Amino acid sequence: MTYKEILIKFIQENLVGKKQSIKVTENDQLIDLGLVDSIGLMKIISFIEEETGIRISDEEVIPDNFETVQSIDQLINRLNP
Repeated sequence: MTYKEILIKFIQENLVGKKQSIKVTENDQLIDLGLVDSIGLMKIISFIEEETGIRISDEEVIPDNFETVQSIDQLINRLNP
């Protein structure tokens, strides 16, 4: 399973939930879909930090880095030494 797939699964289970019929893909606009708000963002950041050991600084917490699963994956790859 790729990390993008892991992120999609996490977002699907923790931010979309069973009530919505949205199927998240790596290029979906998460903020525009209303899946990532301030609480959702904190959940994603906590998940990434726990799973990867990567620390996401406040400077990295900008909409461009969390717009899609693809952009989140690019952030992780950039921060991962």
